[in-house]
Amino acid sequence: MRANYLYNNEAVSTVAIGHFIRTHKMVDIATILMILPFVLHEPSVKRLNSIANKRSLEEFIVMYPDCLVNLNSRFLDFLPLAINAITILSEGKTIQINRDKVFFIGDEEYNLEKSGKRIQKNVKANMALSSLFELEKTSNIFLKLKIQL
Repeated sequence: MRANYLYNNEAVSTVAIGHFIRTHKMVDIATILMILPFVLHEPSVKRLNSIANKRSLEEFIVMYPDCLVNLNSRFLDFLPLAINAITILSEGKTIQINRDKVFFIGDEEYNLEKSGKRIQKNVKANMALSSLFELEKTSNIFLKLKIQL
């Protein structure tokens, strides 16, 4: 995983997590930790970006099991990146952490139009993932995706 940190680094992770929190305004920390295993995994990004109708997490699991292969190990591998990104956003006064909730308090002008293609693909995948997660309780997300803590 060491070489992967050059490609999947704190900058990319901070943008992905910051955009997700900005979209929701308030998110559980546990839900935030589930973002990177999807948006930093190229096959998952491709699947999320190609979904026409994003109906439910269950449908995604059934239709795209290839995105869930080694998800638990990706979750554990990206945990330090997620924590670092949350810390960067907190120190930068973009988010505020209150117990298990994270609130977006940053500038609403979070313009990513001039960013690179990779960031734009990740943001698009992030939006699809957001719609899959928004109707789910955090504990159900972990249970359905079989994440072991």
